[in-house]
Amino acid sequence: MEEWKKKLAEKYNRPIEKNKIQKPEKALNSKQIEENIIRWMLPLYQGLYSEKNQDFLDKWSDAHPGLVFAKYPFFWGKEKDAWKDDLTDGGNSAKYGYLKKFIEFYNKGKIFMELLEKHNYRRDILFKCIGAQIIDFKTSWRFVSGLGAAHPMETGFIFDPVAGVPYLPGPSVKGIVRAWAKQWQGKGIEEILHIFGSESKDEKAKKQNGAVIFFDAYPVDWPVLELDVMNVHYKEYYESSKEKFIPPADYLSPNPIFFLTVASGSKFRFALAPSLDGNKEDVEKAKDWLKQALNNIGAGGKTAVGYGYFKSL
Repeated sequence: MEEWKKKLAEKYNRPIEKNKIQKPEKALNSKQIEENIIRWMLPLYQGLYSEKNQDFLDKWSDAHPGLVFAKYPFFWGKEKDAWKDDLTDGGNSAKYGYLKKFIEFYNKGKIFMELLEKHNYRRDILFKCIGAQIIDFKTSWRFVSGLGAAHPMETGFIFDPVAGVPYLPGPSVKGIVRAWAKQWQGKGIEEILHIFGSESKDEKAKKQNGAVIFFDAYPVDWPVLELDVMNVHYKEYYESSKEKFIPPADYLSPNPIFFLTVASGSKFRFALAPSLDGNKEDVEKAKDWLKQALNNIGAGGKTAVGYGYFKSL
């Protein structure tokens, strides 16, 4: 343990003493003191404080994009309101500028492409060993997942915690297929329970395992992110109350909300496998429902307006 601490201290040029800040040779100004405290209190990337490199696109070149997006937007840590001038572009909001910069950062380097390839390779081996069915789909238009997740920029986005790419969680895939089979195909309760299992959260209720396992869907290649916008035309009307009612009218200004999306034509890999209670026939049935569901009702957010539809390859 001590040898490990020593190597880390040498690599990052930090003293080994716990919770102690090394006394500088000369007095620090208030900004330097603040940065010194932040770097000791928070697990941030060392390159953030490099004076030689002022371009944050390069500072974060090897950082996990999901962490950058969710935990440390580029403008945090700057002097008050300074980031607004840096990111405001052509009269657009600072949020627009931030997301535009993040997309440039994400699409520029394909940061974790090698890791994604290894991740998909290991998954393919696993699928082969357990007799899973692999189906590749391509997005018909843009795709967005995790739009409602909490985020400082109001609109969220889901990145895989390891590979750093947008993905569709297995439970979401299962929910989409179940909804399609039950609501659009009109399948009976016995068939639904057999394929998907029971969904009751009541501990006293009888549990039933599903015959099919639904895995996370990952992109095959490094996906391209694009900026999109939705306009709330009557924000004041939606926020008004009985005491101060504002009717919807043309004089109200639209309120643009910018968000991230995966570009059209992105290739995703889905996989289904039989559980201990299932067989190949069950997987084939679920596979057919999956194709129909992704083609007809879509996945992710904003499917009602055309996002998240897939076509099989």
